[in-house]
Amino acid sequence: MRKRSDGGVTDITEREVRARAGTGAAATRDFLAFGSLDCDSLLCVRDATYTSDAGDDAPALGYCSNPCDLGAACPSFDQKLDERGDTRLNCRPLLLDEQTLEAINQDPTARDIINVRSPFFCARGSAPDAGR
Repeated sequence: MRKRSDGGVTDITEREVRARAGTGAAATRDFLAFGSLDCDSLLCVRDATYTSDAGDDAPALGYCSNPCDLGAACPSFDQKLDERGDTRLNCRPLLLDEQTLEAINQDPTARDIINVRSPFFCARGSAPDAGR
């Protein structure tokens, strides 16, 4: 979801995500949504390998995530998913590098916008996106 200019919210659509991330083997970007009310941690991830057969106008979905420390375990809500290599969550960078995040957080006007200290989150895959 994202804010509208009138203060309401609207869903981000499959069309928008596909246009920015690519599709199939061409998909190169991960998405991380803060404030997702569907997740206990309020963090939702849609990694570059996420597949969906939803129509272009359907809301774009992902899966719940948590911040993590590099090398830490990232158990999901379902142990069966953790046992499979293609659905296991790994701790990896999904945002800007730590130095850039620190610089942003030093700016008093930006601190309230992002307030994230680490780029590491639980997500499928192993390739670091880190905002590229």
